[in-house]
Amino acid sequence: RTLTLKNPTPYYITLVWLGQNLKQKLAGFKEGTMVAPFSSQTLNTVLPAGTDRILVGNVDDYGAMRMNRFTCTAGECTFRERIHD
Repeated sequence: RTLTLKNPTPYYITLVWLGQNLKQKLAGFKEGTMVAPFSSQTLNTVLPAGTDRILVGNVDDYGAMRMNRFTCTAGECTFRERIHD
């Protein structure tokens, strides 16, 4: 099963983390995946059955990783909140 990431912003998004938690990345995820502005990118990443949330880490303009929580329904994941340190 694949996972499609949608980028509705006018900025490139560089992904450095994709996982159900902070300890283990999803199988098949490749660090450094970029999603172009106003586009989508399909990944050969396994989203385990019953997954209702994932963590997505991206690189910000200053080179720091920012972690975000997404909730998932029927294989589609939607941004919910930025996780603060």
